[in-house]
Amino acid sequence: MAVLATSLSLPGVRANSTEDWAKCLSIEKIPPSERISGCTAALASRSDSWAYSRAYYLRGQAHFDEQNFEAAVADVSQFLHSYPNNVQGLQVRAAAYFRQRNFDPAIADYTRVIEIEPKGSFAYIYRGDAYRAKGELDRGIADYSKAIEINPTFAFAYFGRAMIHWQRGSLSQSLADFDEAGRLNPKSAYAALWRDIIARRSDQPSRLADVATHLDMTKWPAPIVNLFLGTLTSQQVLDAADDSNPEKKRSKVCEANFYVAELALQRGARDDARRSLELAAADCPKPFVEGWAAAIELKTLRASP
Repeated sequence: MAVLATSLSLPGVRANSTEDWAKCLSIEKIPPSERISGCTAALASRSDSWAYSRAYYLRGQAHFDEQNFEAAVADVSQFLHSYPNNVQGLQVRAAAYFRQRNFDPAIADYTRVIEIEPKGSFAYIYRGDAYRAKGELDRGIADYSKAIEINPTFAFAYFGRAMIHWQRGSLSQSLADFDEAGRLNPKSAYAALWRDIIARRSDQPSRLADVATHLDMTKWPAPIVNLFLGTLTSQQVLDAADDSNPEKKRSKVCEANFYVAELALQRGARDDARRSLELAAADCPKPFVEGWAAAIELKTLRASP
């Protein structure tokens, strides 16, 4: 890509550099911080309008990858100011809004994507996630069901709809959707775990031992699966959640606390379950379904002392 002469100087930034553009364009191939610096320098070059706007979009993606969602929204909004119907930009901004738990603008962006691409199923699923997290369960069900209508083989849509059925206490419908999610994606440990949770609450037999033969039991969340199979203790699962990467550790500990709590509930250990649920609800990353589910379980426990 040719880079035009700069018309804007930023302190400490080399403008008009092919190397900077290369960094900016290297989506997921180099650390986000390097992509951000490259895009910032590319913006200093004031290239043609598309390239200039694209640098905002790419820098926004890099901010998203660094989990700086406020900066991601700001940069992608700059891009969308020039290209308001760009589906990629709308989806990235919607995802950033969702991570901030700013559900209304996320829903608005996904709605715009649906208007532009009505036959796409992803936006319906993501908007369904936002409606579920916001507590608008009927709309969430409708979006997941529409995604299934468009693409009946999309396991994520069945998983999302199953979660709302669980929240509503419609366990038979939840179990049916988790069964379908597992059939379509037999390597999903999370679909297998949730299917087991719902089956046990419904007095249905567990299939987890059979399903585990299709799972990769060498990586996370295999320790949680083994917890439910009775081959690991809760403390061993929490120990297995340790990770040198702080973000990965936070995610694993979040999941460990939630599923440890679910097993405690199955065993009638309500106090132990409450303690673990409180940790999950407080510490889980915002988009994690386990944090959302922990809050629901705590509400149920407090309503029935």
